[in-house]
Amino acid sequence: LLSIHDTFLKLCPPGKYYKEATLTTDQVSSLPALRVNPFRDRICKVFAHNDMFSFEDVLGMASVFSEQACPSLKIEYAFRIYDFNENGFIDEEDLQKIVLRLLNSDESEDLLTGVTNHV
Repeated sequence: LLSIHDTFLKLCPPGKYYKEATLTTDQVSSLPALRVNPFRDRICKVFAHNDMFSFEDVLGMASVFSEQACPSLKIEYAFRIYDFNENGFIDEEDLQKIVLRLLNSDESEDLLTGVTNHV
């Protein structure tokens, strides 16, 4: 908790008390824990409010990703992160985006369709 608080304060604008300060999604996505995550934009979208993070938002995100978080909470947020089109389902379109990000690739349409059809 103290580490999260210290990190948040380092990124806050000068003179702002942490309870009134907010961070941009760019600031949060540049944190070491997210910087290399292929889903960092989706993670930020799910946890931010109006593309801004309060300290409570950052704390909530850290809580969900902690080892102590209950599996049902982790599943709920994973679903929201992977539901790119936000239609309430992880459909073929979502699966294709997930696979492309995991592979860090723009593979051919045939390969992508083959992978998602086998899921």
